[in-house]
Amino acid sequence: MIHKIMKMMAAVIVSGCLSVAATPAEASTLEYFKCKLADNVTMDQLNAAASAMLKDAKANGVGDYKLYFLNPLYTSDISKGVFFWVGVSPNALRLGRFDALIKDCDSAGAHWLTELKADN
Repeated sequence: MIHKIMKMMAAVIVSGCLSVAATPAEASTLEYFKCKLADNVTMDQLNAAASAMLKDAKANGVGDYKLYFLNPLYTSDISKGVFFWVGVSPNALRLGRFDALIKDCDSAGAHWLTELKADN
């Protein structure tokens, strides 16, 4: 049963890759983590650590990873320190490389991200 599910998931991923590659839109992969700052850690400190991580990643050939933080203005969980880590890369192998900064997050996901552009 598990083998059958894995084969089906692989087929979906491959067909998704082929369909994305056949369109004029630009595709990337996206990962998100719902996190909460640790006690006595500020968003400024997290920004500094993430900036240093991105600088190091670029120096080591992983410069296509972009990072965004979403700080909720309104959501079902607006408790102090909640934020979303959103990493974007055209290369799915880049996802999950920075788990040291985000190891204690509540939930996570990975998605295909397709950017559509209006015709000029």
